[in-house]
Amino acid sequence: MLHTKPNPRSSLSPRFYFCGNIFNLDCCIRYYFFNITGIGNAVLPGNYVQSNESTEKMEQLNDKVIFLAKELQLLKSANQRLKYAMALGDSTLIDSLKVNPDSLQKFYKKQKKEISLAV
Repeated sequence: MLHTKPNPRSSLSPRFYFCGNIFNLDCCIRYYFFNITGIGNAVLPGNYVQSNESTEKMEQLNDKVIFLAKELQLLKSANQRLKYAMALGDSTLIDSLKVNPDSLQKFYKKQKKEISLAV
């Protein structure tokens, strides 16, 4: 008795493969039809195009974020200057650190860095 494995491709008819190819071709044609004509925005769910209102709102929010980042940087530099002033004013702090007051400037020196958040 000779056992042979059945060919899985032979069990499917050529009509099945033809229908699959036609289906794929039909999907591609419909995709390009909806995208080129613009009907897709009205027919298909979801809106993938940004409106002018949403673009303006994003620009306003971006401006607010940049403003807040600059304010935060100003607060940070003011905090550094206050720490430096406190360290110079409190002699016990300088004594406890055993550091020369002139060398404190390198620890609390104001650093000027520009914030660049490109749009």
